[in-house]
Amino acid sequence: MVSEFRKKKILYLFKIMCNAESNSTAEKKDYDASVAYILNILRKEKNSKFLKDIEEGAAMVWEGLSSGRDKINAEEWINVWDTGKSELLEWQKMHCKVNFLMQDLAGDGVVDEEEFVRFHVALGMSAEVTKGAFQKMSQGKPKVTWEDFERLYKEYLQSEDKIAPGNYVFGSTKLFM
Repeated sequence: MVSEFRKKKILYLFKIMCNAESNSTAEKKDYDASVAYILNILRKEKNSKFLKDIEEGAAMVWEGLSSGRDKINAEEWINVWDTGKSELLEWQKMHCKVNFLMQDLAGDGVVDEEEFVRFHVALGMSAEVTKGAFQKMSQGKPKVTWEDFERLYKEYLQSEDKIAPGNYVFGSTKLFM
């Protein structure tokens, strides 16, 4: 059974990944539109290896989420994310990696505050909120490494602790706190 707190965090992903409300159904076309929007704001060269990797990773994530279906409702979404296991599923690992790569705007293997804020502001979040989120997520460190991000992402999905640093990995806690 998923706690109300974790359910809210998982439904936040439903909203930001598919532009869907918790009482609706997410469709592959919504997910694809979100991915295309993010790829557009990254302003990377078309046909670059980076964009190809992101697109392939995003396709793998949808496949894992939907088991090949074109639609998934909020209840199904919660059930797929909540595996009850301590280890992430392969598609969850890929989602984590894709998110890290998209935020590592310099491509140097770390996400610093400027990159984190720039990425999330481009998605429509406020700079002030995302700066605060980065400070809480990074626990005051200037950069987040891939290993840190992976741990924080897992913490986002699995932690019941409302002040856990991982709760800030997606730039805001406004919708679930």
